[in-house]
Amino acid sequence: MDRVVFEGDVVSIVAPGSTGSFGVLAGHTQLVSSLQSGTIKLRYQDNREEIITIGGGFLEVNKEGEVIILTDSAEKASH
Repeated sequence: MDRVVFEGDVVSIVAPGSTGSFGVLAGHTQLVSSLQSGTIKLRYQDNREEIITIGGGFLEVNKEGEVIILTDSAEKASH
């Protein structure tokens, strides 16, 4: 089943890359990376953070600066 777990504006993303965690900030150059199972940390302008647990997949930063993550499983962490 295809579904969107998160859509919105954040100032940074930290993702579990296949060779270690990495960050993506506004203005990041285009990128495609494989992801391992773990957590994605989203940081908002007001410094709030949101955690999403994923089961691996791929992350793309496109030429418009949008980040798209494709994964088999994703769940927002409970607060």
